[in-house]
Amino acid sequence: MQLVKSSLIGLVSLFVLTSCGRDAPPGRATVSIPKLVVFITIDEWRGDLPIRFQKHYRHGLKTFTDNSIWFTDAIVDHAVTATGPGHLTLLSGRHHGSMGILANNFYDKALKRTVYCAEDEGAKILGEDEPGGSYKNIEGSSLGDWMKTTRSESKVFSVSGKDRAAILAAGREADGVYWYQWNTGKFITSTYYTEAYPEYIQAFNDSDYPAQYINEKWIKSQPDSFYEAVTQTPDDYLFERDLSRRTADTETDPHLHHPSFPHEIAAGKTGLSKSYYEGFGFMPWLDEITLKLAATIAKEEKLGQDDTPDLLIVSLSAHDVIFHCTGPESHEEAEVEMTLDNYLAQFMTALETNVPKQDILYVLAADHGGMSLPEYLQEKGIDAHRRGVQAKIFRDSLKTAILNKCQTSDSLFLAFQTLDIYWNDVFAEAHGIQKSAADQFIRQEALKQDWIAAVYSREQLDDYTHLDSLGMLVAHSWNTRKGADWVIVQAEYNYLSSLPKGTGHGAPYYYDMHVPWLMMGTGLKPQSIRQKVRTIDIAPTLAEILKVTPPNHLDGKSVLSLVRN
Repeated sequence: MQLVKSSLIGLVSLFVLTSCGRDAPPGRATVSIPKLVVFITIDEWRGDLPIRFQKHYRHGLKTFTDNSIWFTDAIVDHAVTATGPGHLTLLSGRHHGSMGILANNFYDKALKRTVYCAEDEGAKILGEDEPGGSYKNIEGSSLGDWMKTTRSESKVFSVSGKDRAAILAAGREADGVYWYQWNTGKFITSTYYTEAYPEYIQAFNDSDYPAQYINEKWIKSQPDSFYEAVTQTPDDYLFERDLSRRTADTETDPHLHHPSFPHEIAAGKTGLSKSYYEGFGFMPWLDEITLKLAATIAKEEKLGQDDTPDLLIVSLSAHDVIFHCTGPESHEEAEVEMTLDNYLAQFMTALETNVPKQDILYVLAADHGGMSLPEYLQEKGIDAHRRGVQAKIFRDSLKTAILNKCQTSDSLFLAFQTLDIYWNDVFAEAHGIQKSAADQFIRQEALKQDWIAAVYSREQLDDYTHLDSLGMLVAHSWNTRKGADWVIVQAEYNYLSSLPKGTGHGAPYYYDMHVPWLMMGTGLKPQSIRQKVRTIDIAPTLAEILKVTPPNHLDGKSVLSLVRN
């Protein structure tokens, strides 16, 4: 099955054709080693979004789009397009499956239990008796680790609204990794990284920045003509989720459903609480304070202020939540683009107060894309559906049918997770049950469904020499020891969520795979690059710029040869 690019190809082609003067001129690029690499990820920032909003940017994002090397056809080269896998591949240069991480949460066949991608049973949240997280269980390393191997004085820090984003991009030897705690509003870490918070982190948390927004409303900042020009759905579009009040009632009762501007944290009306700090994460202000903390770390740790290159990783998580709730055609997406435009300008100004601009290499990317609201796509004539309920019914009925056919018990399967099936080899062998018969039956029943595209077995994924392009993406998300015995893949534009509103990601199709990749600074000349590149190519490319030696077994490769001066 071919990788489907859909109508987004037209947007990329339009950008390339109209980018006069930005195509790469002859001559290989010469790049000076930066003193500070600032790697920024906007979670779920689909690849067409900066193209669509480029002419409306005025500040930080304008600086990027006007002054960067812009890889216009960058993709995540794996099937499970999710936050954990996405952030892991961005700075490791490897497919996430080969590193033992199959999804955000996944059943591990070797351990025979469900695991979290950033879990560490030996670590605690610093200062609390709660489970922590780290890079401990990752089978590999990251750019920050390579930098420290080459130059031990290099410093590596990571900050995000999500623990998995901060941890999985940072690597094994990071000096500091901090993430937003959704029930307290503080930025925390685990005992894996340190035994005590630095004073400046304590001071930042004591300031309780989220509390300062308790009476604020997220309002539109642009004239109505802007939203009319750039949005495709009305502000009160029925199929958007309510950012302010996310309860079952607001999803189903039209009298309670309020998806339009202005937005506020409803829980704030009763004061500061766990619900308030959780609600804060649904507003763009989370990204503002994430950037504020990143700038504080850079200043206090003196990043980029000597001749040894340092790495600062920042992942902006609120954009992902807003995209999930309202989709990329919404008024909220238009407004958050303008909001991030301002936030990034403030952030860069703060950094450049202490480090000269010419000594900083900025990188801007995303961990994955996302699907438009299914109902919006239907209005455009695309056969899109919400399949969460149907997928569960199919999964349950398939399991029952196999057990009846084999005349055995639930013990035949270790797990049925989403559309992944885990076979109990020991039980099957003990009871004389042939896996080949189950394989034929699973394929037959799955492919009867018009919303299922393909089925891949363990045997196919283990020896992937004859896989089609879709199967290769699945293989990149799979692991011999840990992976499922059958992976069933939904067809394009079928969203596997039971929620009646909002949207998401997770599929191996272009809308979920296409992401931006921009690099700016240290002698790189602005240009658009049309060739297809992958996010696993980012780390090897940065390694070449930094003159550090990556491991030999990377899946990605440096694409610096595509960059010309």
